[in-house]
Amino acid sequence: MGKVRCPLLHGATMNNDRTHWIVCEDGTEYTDRFSRFLPSYRYTRTTSARELFDALERQDAIGILLDLDFRRTAASDLIDEQGATATDRTDADSKRLTREQGVLILRQLRLRGYAIPVLLFADLDAPERVHFLETQFAPLHIVMSSVAIGDLALKMAEFERK
Repeated sequence: MGKVRCPLLHGATMNNDRTHWIVCEDGTEYTDRFSRFLPSYRYTRTTSARELFDALERQDAIGILLDLDFRRTAASDLIDEQGATATDRTDADSKRLTREQGVLILRQLRLRGYAIPVLLFADLDAPERVHFLETQFAPLHIVMSSVAIGDLALKMAEFERK
């Protein structure tokens, strides 16, 4: 078994045959796709910020595969700009938070001291926004939906080597 070093600031390690990625999404598309086409990695699926942080505390991971849009997530599980959940949000506020949930989760990751690499799945059409996010929340790579699975495998391997 190979020893995998966790890229968190906490520095945890564990023995494992396969490198581990945590997937945070509101459906199962990414987990299904990566498990099918890149089975050499191990994946843990989470569906909210709370589940993601719980998984990070319990498990060693090399990186996070993070969805941007969480429209299928219950409003009470969405976090806001301060990282808080609430049960009394307006529909408009909940819709706004679903569209940016991945970025809000990413922000909380960095504020809590996690330096783990993240692949954020987002079709952003503003290059300056991509540059801002990748600079502000490094190590981060924004992945467009048109990117081939082979290219994603190369990016994942690149993060693994670091």
